[in-house]
Amino acid sequence: MATEALTGLDTLLRPSSVAVIGASEDRFTYSGAPVGNLLATGWGGRIYPISISRETVQGLPAYKSVLDVPDSVDTAIVAVPTGAVLGVLRECVEKGIRTATVVSSGFGEEAAGPAGVERAEALSAFIAETGLRILGPNTAGLSNLLDGYVPRAASNGFDADRVRPGGIALVTQSGAMGNTVFNRAQAHGVGIGISVATGGQMDVDVWELATLALEDERIRVAALI
Repeated sequence: MATEALTGLDTLLRPSSVAVIGASEDRFTYSGAPVGNLLATGWGGRIYPISISRETVQGLPAYKSVLDVPDSVDTAIVAVPTGAVLGVLRECVEKGIRTATVVSSGFGEEAAGPAGVERAEALSAFIAETGLRILGPNTAGLSNLLDGYVPRAASNGFDADRVRPGGIALVTQSGAMGNTVFNRAQAHGVGIGISVATGGQMDVDVWELATLALEDERIRVAALI
């Protein structure tokens, strides 16, 4: 795969700043877990919670829109109601953000019905139009333990004091499968440095992320499921 095709993805795994759009106070929800996990790992980058209803989120100053953030933003975690996804992604593009992880579901899954198919088509057209690189939709996201960057939208099974990094990159389509393998590996003393679930794979897929992970000299093995 051409290096140029991967360059825009760097900020997914190794950003210096992240906006969590739809961030909430409760770290045990998909909208609150990304901020909670980042704080728990002590990640050294800048975290910008975006909330239309709160002045602060988990002790951090919050902004009404990503466009209100005074600094540049590398990547975004999108955990908003399905109908708001395209609107906030357009704001991400306007802000100059290059990558986004869409946690929200309702884009072509069987349970979403015909409306979900229409939303998936609209999101696909948006990706083609703007060039914004998107992980997901319908994904818990990723963990990069090598750099302490864990914006995953799930708190179950993650304890920052007990998990260990290692030279393995685990890339799966299914978040449930990825969590199972990650937890079993940790239980047997096998460290996983990078773990990513691609979810709906409307843009970034398993193969592209595995290639990106293997460009990191700290990663020795890529496990794809």
